[in-house]
Amino acid sequence: MAFKNAEAIDYNLGMACAKNLQSGKFLYKREYDKSLELIEEALDLIADLSDHIILSQIYNTMAVN
Repeated sequence: MAFKNAEAIDYNLGMACAKNLQSGKFLYKREYDKSLELIEEALDLIADLSDHIILSQIYNTMAVN
């Protein structure tokens, strides 16, 4: 739901946060490939931003994978 709300208003940071959280769900279920796919999508969404907080959160999820 968070992703759809962020998408409706074209809020890339919100969509990236939602994808990162969703990737954590797949990480917990040991579906690593799906988790990494969502992380890549999140990184693509914020490629033009310099928000180091979300970048560190996404890279942390990637490192755990």
